Amino acid sequence: MRHLLSMCVPMDGVVYYDQIAPLCRRAASPPTYTPAQLAMSFVLAGDSTLRTTTVACPPAAQQRSLPLLPPPPPLPGAAVTATAVGDVPCLILVPLRLGVERLNEEYLPELKKLLSLPQSVGLIGGRQKESLYFVGFQDDNLIYLDPHIVHKADFVQHPETYHCQFPQSVDMREIEPSLAVGFYCSNVADARNLVDALTVIQNHTSFPVVSAAEHQPDYLVESLSSSAYF
Repeated sequence: MRHLLSMCVPMDGVVYYDQIAPLCRRAASPPTYTPAQLAMSFVLAGDSTLRTTTVACPPAAQQRSLPLLPPPPPLPGAAVTATAVGDVPCLILVPLRLGVERLNEEYLPELKKLLSLPQSVGLIGGRQKESLYFVGFQDDNLIYLDPHIVHKADFVQHPETYHCQFPQSVDMREIEPSLAVGFYCSNVADARNLVDALTVIQNHTSFPVVSAAEHQPDYLVESLSSSAYF
């Protein structure tokens, strides 16, 4: 199986179900395209229209399918083939800024709720000049792993020094406002449960950290569909 993990990075702080669900259904074999279809994928204009062009391609090459990963966007009238099989896990990273110079304490309860979700894989953040991986919390303290240990370059002799041996904790108020919230959905049902849970959280707070919605807005869909993949 080639697609071991898919990934989604929502840039507007919103997890859309119709964006992550297809990523959990990706085929075991990547879609294949003929050379002519690949050439056409590179002439997609920014306004989602196809510019007229002539593609010279030998008849034999037109019938030969070539794998491409990641695939270009769907083309009008293109026959795309793929082997559809079970679910594929999806890692979701939501970049956020929860304050200006320091973390706004109004968001602390919501961060705890996100960390308590079954799909949570923690936070990527840190303190000033110190990157940390937060895996959970206890009261108002975040539990983190920090593999950044200064030592001599002796990886061959002591590879264990590149790993964290013990978790540590820090007060949530001390971390930087720029961070990323991580979720892991093992299948489509997991994605459904995540969106439902995020919806419940956002409906019961005035300060939602991560929002959820069923469908992407039209402007976002059009922006993604008009981008050329190389």
